[in-house]
Amino acid sequence: LIRIVILLLCIQPFCLYSQETQGWFPFSPSEFKPGNSIDMSGWLDKPAGKHGFLQYKGKDFHFENGTPVKFWGVNIASYKPFSPPEESAKWTKFLAHHGINAVRFHKFTWDATDGIHSTRITEENWKNFDRFCHNLREAGIYYSWSHIYGHRVRPADSSRLLAYPEIANTRFPWSHLNQTTASIVNFAEDLQELNIELTVNMLNHVNPITGLKYADDP
Repeated sequence: LIRIVILLLCIQPFCLYSQETQGWFPFSPSEFKPGNSIDMSGWLDKPAGKHGFLQYKGKDFHFENGTPVKFWGVNIASYKPFSPPEESAKWTKFLAHHGINAVRFHKFTWDATDGIHSTRITEENWKNFDRFCHNLREAGIYYSWSHIYGHRVRPADSSRLLAYPEIANTRFPWSHLNQTTASIVNFAEDLQELNIELTVNMLNHVNPITGLKYADDP
């Protein structure tokens, strides 16, 4: 009898463990399956922007129509915002699957121009960017810009800047800020004008898929 009890005590934890873990799967964020038990895409309020522009109400966020909201966001930086359609579609599904409802496009305009102008994004890059933003919008994911961080000067800026050669040859301890307006832009008005021009150009661009200027896109 003692042997039987000991045997049952040894077997029981294994049985409980086996029953509790039936249907479990390894958490591999990059290998997600739509519709599985951790798919949070259905939680997102789609499409993004349907409640109007974001506002503050006390310490909290709410939209123009009074709908409250909280964000769980990530950065997408460098060349990623200009990913081709098939790649940006995968990014969107990945973000939505994990319940992410906000994206900050960060330091993404540096190499998006023609290499001559620093304030004009090329048509091909706009095409990819517009598609990405549309995908995010439809999935219920909001997007914002951090586009003038480390604005990188280009040859077409030389005639309008007081010290173009010095800025174009700047070397920072952080190499990603080389040849940029970082820090000095805080008091140099000619560099601020570059930031403003880039921003205005981007806000006036119409996304042909949504039909909205980015200035009018909530």
